[in-house]
Amino acid sequence: AANSYRKDQFLITREKLDNIPEYLNKLKVLSNAYFYYEDSCNLTHFDDEDVSVLMLGYILDIRDSNKNFNDILENLTLEYKKSRDSFYHALDFLNGRYIIIVNNSEDTQIFTDATSMKPIYYWNQEVFGSHEVIVRETVSIEKQLTLKTRWTNGYMDYTGTQSIYKFNCNNYFSFKENKFNRYFPRFEIENQSAEEIAEKTIPLLKEQVKWLSNLDKTLYLSLTGGVDSKVSLAILKSIKSKLNLFTYLIDFEKEKDGPRKDIYLRDKELVDRLVYNFDLN
Repeated sequence: AANSYRKDQFLITREKLDNIPEYLNKLKVLSNAYFYYEDSCNLTHFDDEDVSVLMLGYILDIRDSNKNFNDILENLTLEYKKSRDSFYHALDFLNGRYIIIVNNSEDTQIFTDATSMKPIYYWNQEVFGSHEVIVRETVSIEKQLTLKTRWTNGYMDYTGTQSIYKFNCNNYFSFKENKFNRYFPRFEIENQSAEEIAEKTIPLLKEQVKWLSNLDKTLYLSLTGGVDSKVSLAILKSIKSKLNLFTYLIDFEKEKDGPRKDIYLRDKELVDRLVYNFDLN
């Protein structure tokens, strides 16, 4: 089942595996963990003396869209060697869909992006993996444990398997300490006016739009009638022609009359207006 997932499959384990899944054909032995991954992973790494930073996925610095992956990882390595606070401050300005592993002689630590958009699943703080099914199958084979599955809607850190949980953002996991540590927020945020927040935020948003505009990829944006979609459209106005927009609706003929149907009808009307007025794709 697990090898039907083709994108960035990996396992990070406290102990070495006896039965390695055939699709995880690469191994990095870290100071406090074993990192198994597939050859086709989007893996980038930077080494500087004792410190190594590995990154799965994609990443950008919202202050400078011209920085490539190596530039960002090199800077993270330097900041990590300065102090943990310097490293956390550098993370504050990173966006993307990524997982970062920091390794030195003392510890192996895992970090996720600010929203855990690239997920990690874990069991018993021993087995961490890219997919719930990979973790479940590994525990079954290595520990001879059959984990019960259950229905879940993804609420909080729960998954469809009992005792397997999702890695929460704003935390990192230390294999040396065998625990999660929260590193954000680190201080009280000062009260600021909307104008002050906008003045600081808009340049960072423009830099991210610049990064998107330079991608040789098809860009998709979900469009609904809510405020979030309208703000996203306003931010992305300069690259409107590159966007492919989509929305999601219910089957109005099959849906019974009631609040749910009314909300979707209102959404459809708002989306139709936006598409017409702004000539959207």
